[in-house]
Amino acid sequence: MFKVIYSILMYFQSLETFIIIFSIIFLFKNKKRKTFIIGVILLFAISFVLNHETVFLFPWKEFNALYTSPYFKIDGIINFGPIIVFILITLSFTIVYDLRFIDILFATTTSYIIQHFYYNLTKIIVLITHAERFTWSELLIYTGTFILCIIVYCFVLMKIIHKDMMILKSNFKTMISIIGIITINIISSWTKSTGMKNLAAYVYALVLTILLIIMQFFSYSLSRTEYEKELTERALDASRREFAFAKNNYETISRKAHDLKYILKKQNLTEQSLFDLQESLKEFETITNTGNDIINIVLSEKRLICLQNSIDFSFVVDYELLSFIDETDLFLLLNNALDNAIEAEKKESKNERYIYLKIAKANRNVIINIENYCSKKVIFDKNIPVTSKKDKTYHGIGSLSMKYTVEKYKGDITFSLNDNVFSCFMIFLLPNDIIHKQDKV
Repeated sequence: MFKVIYSILMYFQSLETFIIIFSIIFLFKNKKRKTFIIGVILLFAISFVLNHETVFLFPWKEFNALYTSPYFKIDGIINFGPIIVFILITLSFTIVYDLRFIDILFATTTSYIIQHFYYNLTKIIVLITHAERFTWSELLIYTGTFILCIIVYCFVLMKIIHKDMMILKSNFKTMISIIGIITINIISSWTKSTGMKNLAAYVYALVLTILLIIMQFFSYSLSRTEYEKELTERALDASRREFAFAKNNYETISRKAHDLKYILKKQNLTEQSLFDLQESLKEFETITNTGNDIINIVLSEKRLICLQNSIDFSFVVDYELLSFIDETDLFLLLNNALDNAIEAEKKESKNERYIYLKIAKANRNVIINIENYCSKKVIFDKNIPVTSKKDKTYHGIGSLSMKYTVEKYKGDITFSLNDNVFSCFMIFLLPNDIIHKQDKV
């Protein structure tokens, strides 16, 4: 009975199965191929055939495991067996997930490194506790450490990894993966060589493995930051184009509305007909009371959208306070914030829909606050609201671009939800010339 339990539990903790399980966890949120089930079955079939831990139940496996065969060793020390196993598993993953090969390689390499972390940690515990081979105590140590690795991996490390694997540049990812594979194989061969199976050797190997894990996840975090900046730059470029288009439309519509009103006055229309037509034209009239063309452009467009969607839109604006912000940046901030608010209000019942914009002075600062009704739960990731759209790949890019733009002017931006009121709050320190000008008023 012990042999059966031992073989089954150790099978799931072997090199092959460990890499498969942890790679599936790593890649779980990514796009799966239609052959996903077949691929997973193939992976575990490879694992079963190559696995050496079930030798109790299948004695023929004593001569089957690649990484224990003398034919794949140089001078009986440097072992290429595990690398062959690793390559077979990595290739098999290409029919499981619809990803570039380099993305799969990065995932399996990470799992390969973590497997060696687990292996060295268990060896250290076994040596410290003097647990004997093929005993319940040894099995408990291995199984407990394996479960601990899964828990830590899922609830701590995996929080760093998002579903988009494309953020790591191919060359960088290849370099990290190759370094990891070669280093791990050298460490493994070294600790298993004659005379090196001692506590100091495993501790040294464990430290090196931890450094490799840090390298893997640091490279991901670093690349993600660069990726977000790249997407933000794209968002800024798109915003510049949108601003130019909106400005042109704003000027054209304002001019046409003005000309049409002039023509209507010369027509032989009844007072009521003239009044009705002029009221209809109000939707296209310029909002001239702000005194700032950029604010006029944004509010004109958003006011029209709000009218079409039964959203009560009100604002209080002190336009002179924002003269220190570049017109394209100001357009991006107001346009993105109001677009987000409008999208949120479209999901609310018509009698609850409202948006309120306030641009005002607060001591030596200027604040921009956009509020809207929100009955839905909002999830925040690093203080950025997560999109409710199905495609999360580029979630929060609009909000991130706002964050980078605000920080460009040494400002601060916060998003919050309290009592069904969602708020986007921006604050900037006013330049001295604007403060002096305001004090004179």
